[in-house]
Amino acid sequence: MKTRSMWALVSGIAVLLIAATSSAFASASPSILGLYPKDVGEFAYADLKALRSFRFFAELKRQLLPQRFQLFEDFLASAGIRPEFDLDELTWAAVPPGPDRGEQILGVAVGRFAPDSVNRYFERQKLPSVNYRGTTFYAFGSGIGPGDIFFAFIDSNTAAFGHRQALENLMDVRFGQQESLLRNDSLLGLINQANGKGPIWAVMAGGYVRLAFSQLMPDAERFGDFDKLVSTVQALAIDARLEKGLDANFTLVCPSMDEANNLSALLQAGFLYQRWQNAESNPELAKALESARVLPSGNQVQIHMSMSEETLQVLILKNIFATKL
Repeated sequence: MKTRSMWALVSGIAVLLIAATSSAFASASPSILGLYPKDVGEFAYADLKALRSFRFFAELKRQLLPQRFQLFEDFLASAGIRPEFDLDELTWAAVPPGPDRGEQILGVAVGRFAPDSVNRYFERQKLPSVNYRGTTFYAFGSGIGPGDIFFAFIDSNTAAFGHRQALENLMDVRFGQQESLLRNDSLLGLINQANGKGPIWAVMAGGYVRLAFSQLMPDAERFGDFDKLVSTVQALAIDARLEKGLDANFTLVCPSMDEANNLSALLQAGFLYQRWQNAESNPELAKALESARVLPSGNQVQIHMSMSEETLQVLILKNIFATKL
């Protein structure tokens, strides 16, 4: 988890509604949400069809989408599928580390596939594969390395990719042997809040919220109990609107009103310090941070930020939204 860049806050600010040439967006369907295991810590969605209308799409995709998704695209392209045209939607999730494994990634793509012809192609290439519950998992690497990524077809319109154990868990969910994300109450409410509001969004809970803030404010330890308070945040939700610029709102759910008030004060100090730190080296980021308004509301903290489209484009070109997932 430590190598991943902070994507829920900054990328949420950057692109949640940036590609909005229309008021309607696709949304993650219950059938897709229901494929994911219950225990994911972060869940994200991208409407690739909508994002392609944005002129910075190629650069944005490189920065924001999981790096391992590029391997998935390369594999599909080698078998004659055109990812730039045939993929419509992408969802992906981070599965927190367990006692015997590190963090894992799991993704599901929706589009137009030709499973039979692709299967024949990979059989001719003699690529490593395993069979699980009657489904073939094709390996991106040797098929035996702990970091190897596999992919499989669910049907002619749905393909999944991820670490082997995560992909096996997905198949177990599909066959009713594990509970799905639809049973994860802490994330499902946030997903319902974000779903369909923009071409790309993310929700997170637990340690992933802390990770996001540690990368947005790398000097957070300077601010008293900041680390302690952020570690208690239960969930993060993102909402944004695009009119003549970008307005983004973030809601952090805290255990109590007192903790929300204390976190609000420390966040204000943190934004002020980060703005000062970036004033010369990254004036566009400093300008975005200057717009931050932090307000406690009951047991929640509301953060509002805004920026012009010009500022947004500069930050994208500076590679500031890159993720290493």
